[in-house]
Amino acid sequence: MPAARRSRWRPLLAVLLTAVGGATHEHCAPPVIEGHPCSDVSGLRQSPVAIDSCRATADVHRPLRISNLDAIPRRMTVDNTGDRVAGDVFWAPGEIPTITGGRLRGQFVYELYDLHWGANSSSGSEHLVNGRSYAGELHLGFKNIKYATVEEALLHADGVVALAVLLDVQTRSPGRGLTALAPALFQIREAASSAELVSPPTLRELLPRQLQRYVQYEGSFTSVPPCREAATWIVLLEPLRVLELELELLRQLRDPSGQNICTSLNRQLQPLASRPLHTKHAHRGC
Repeated sequence: MPAARRSRWRPLLAVLLTAVGGATHEHCAPPVIEGHPCSDVSGLRQSPVAIDSCRATADVHRPLRISNLDAIPRRMTVDNTGDRVAGDVFWAPGEIPTITGGRLRGQFVYELYDLHWGANSSSGSEHLVNGRSYAGELHLGFKNIKYATVEEALLHADGVVALAVLLDVQTRSPGRGLTALAPALFQIREAASSAELVSPPTLRELLPRQLQRYVQYEGSFTSVPPCREAATWIVLLEPLRVLELELELLRQLRDPSGQNICTSLNRQLQPLASRPLHTKHAHRGC
């Protein structure tokens, strides 16, 4: 991140520390498990799953390529959906980040994101990776360019790539984590509220440094019913740094009943069954 953009966040950290200093979890909304909008959906390609990177086959022969990592979006919304945080990203022509390579067929453009977290820093990610749950998980959604809209892409098995970024309070990753989103979180405390970021983050700021260590599998959406099996998941194995105070800001968001969303809408793990896991490099220690 350029020095000018880094310096912009330093005063914000002091404000955040004050804002969450007295945070409590006394009025938490109950975690949505049985009432999850996809709880009655079954299939052979449902997500999320438990990933054992030692089971992944090293059959990815092309590097994963993400373009326009440093392009600044024209607009970025941050929405309190009442059970998680999501939003849309808008770009100038020619600056939209795209993802290609790896085992992907075609080109996919960045469209939207959603964010998941837990009541403590040892839970909150939807995917389980090598037996570990992380503090949160950021999903970056990319649409296949051969489909005109996200809605059309959702109807096809090759419609969307979901890039999953694990969030960890212990990692030394240089990424900025959720700091760029924090100003908007103050404005969306109530359910169904929305804000627009004054200084949207680049895609690079939302990603860890290492983009070639990942596991890919075919799956489904995890939050939007009917959880169509139209997603190719790329789960990055290097987590991104997140601060505990940023997680506390998320836990203080409110659901429609006015209770804190201490745990976002997270779906239970689904059977991996016979689905293959793909990776570029064999996992160390396997």
